[in-house]
Amino acid sequence: MESERVDAHQVKGISRLPRRTVTGGLAGGGALAALLAALGSRPTQVAAQEATPETITGFEELGLTVGPLFSIDLEDLPPTPVAMSLARTTTQPGDGDLDDYFTFPGPLAFLVESGKIICRCGTTEDPCIILRSDGTNEPAPPVPAEIPLGPGEGLYIPTNVPDSFTNPGPDPQVELDLTLWPTGAQATPAASPTA
Repeated sequence: MESERVDAHQVKGISRLPRRTVTGGLAGGGALAALLAALGSRPTQVAAQEATPETITGFEELGLTVGPLFSIDLEDLPPTPVAMSLARTTTQPGDGDLDDYFTFPGPLAFLVESGKIICRCGTTEDPCIILRSDGTNEPAPPVPAEIPLGPGEGLYIPTNVPDSFTNPGPDPQVELDLTLWPTGAQATPAASPTA
């Protein structure tokens, strides 16, 4: 299976680009198409999801199999109009910085497809939620606790909650990012919540 991939290193020309800066820049009408056109398209092999989601039954008569990646009820939706973005993001070993925090103008959820990532996310009052394909979501420990995630796991990051990450390697990390942000909004750097 071939797919298009935006390499964060080419986008900014630096070695440590925050993953969700790219995601935030892509949220909104036409930004992804413009970015791909500017970079030129190049086919790459994409790793298959390493986790097996639980299958929902009852669709057999339609010839469908539905396996949810995660599910969560949302309460912190931004006002309309909202730009919804689904992006596949790849980070290389060493990308990210656990002391480089960002906040988002709407909720963000991501699911690791392959590789590993370590995150710091949320506060005691506004925790992030660890997402698992088996439906056992749980509150994440607040910053500065480190949250290791692998294939089939992810995070729900509420609106305006601090978040940072690093890819500990040894392999690239691939994830699906889903954002629901006010049209035209982007992620913004934030001061360390522990400073």
